[in-house]
Amino acid sequence: MSISKRPSLDLCLATLHELLYPSPILSLLLSALNLSAHFQLFANQLSSDAALIEALHEKHYYMVHESGMSEGEEISKGYLLDSSEGEKVKHIRYRKEEIFDASVRLRKHHIATSLAMVKRDPRQVKVLIDLYFPNIDPDDHSYRKNEHLFISCMKRSQARMMVEERKTVIQWYKDAVEVFDAQEPPLPYRTFFYGENSSLAHGRALSQTLLEECQEIVQEARDLEALLAGDETWQGEKLAISKGKGRAVRRAIYDGSHRNRQQDYKYIPARKAGTPTKDLSAYQSQFQPQFLAFYQQR
Repeated sequence: MSISKRPSLDLCLATLHELLYPSPILSLLLSALNLSAHFQLFANQLSSDAALIEALHEKHYYMVHESGMSEGEEISKGYLLDSSEGEKVKHIRYRKEEIFDASVRLRKHHIATSLAMVKRDPRQVKVLIDLYFPNIDPDDHSYRKNEHLFISCMKRSQARMMVEERKTVIQWYKDAVEVFDAQEPPLPYRTFFYGENSSLAHGRALSQTLLEECQEIVQEARDLEALLAGDETWQGEKLAISKGKGRAVRRAIYDGSHRNRQQDYKYIPARKAGTPTKDLSAYQSQFQPQFLAFYQQR
C-alpha cells in the first residue's frame, strides 16, 4: 500500500512541523489541529496496547511462579518483561494526555491573538471560537460526529474540559466586545495569557510543546516495537531492529500475527493467580489494525 494511503508517523510529524515551526501558521492551524489529533488517537492506542502487554506479562508471571519455572529463564526467552521493560510499558500505558492539552492552548492562542488585533471587530472572532470550542453536550456523544477530528476524537473527560474552556474564551470575547464598543484600544494579549507580553514568542513556545509531544509518541511507538522485538536500542538509541531475531511470542502478540499462531497460546500471561488461561482471541478486539499499520510504515 502506498504511503499516501497509509502515511507513516514520520510523514505526519514532518507535515505538522511545516505547519507549526518556527511559528504556527494561524491560517492553517485547523489543519495542524486535525493532524495532531491523529497522534492523540495513536497515543490512546499505544496505551491500550501497553495495557494488553502488561496483562499478558502478569498472566505468565503467575503461571511461572505457580509451576516453579525459572523467572530469569523466562525473561531471557522473552516471555516475561524485565524490570526496565516493565517500567517502559507502564509509562506508555499511563502517559498524560499532553497532546490534547497542547492543542487546547494553541486554539486559545489563536483566539487571543485575534481579539488583540487593532481595529478588528471582535465579533468576527466568534466564528473562530465556535470552530475551536463548539457548544456541545459532552454526555450525548453527538460531538463525535463533528467533521473535525480534533473534536470528534475527544474522550468524554476531554469534552467536559473543552466545555469549560469555551466558557473562558466566551468571557474573553465579551470583554473584547465591550472594550471595542467603548471605542477603547483592544485588550492586549497578556490580558488573556497572564505574563505573556509577546504573542509571537508564546505562540512559538506552544507550537514547540505540541511538536515535542507528537515526537514523543513517535519515539514511544518505536521503543515499544523494539522492546517487543528484543532489540535493546529501545532504551534511547537509534533503532536498528533485526527482523530475523527477537522475542517471537511478544512480537507475534503485537504485530497481529498471533491470529495464526496457535502454538504460542501457552505463553500468554495472566492477571492474577488462579485465573484460567484465556484464548488470545479474547484480547484481539483491543487491537486496531489501522493503528498497528503505522509501525510498519516508517
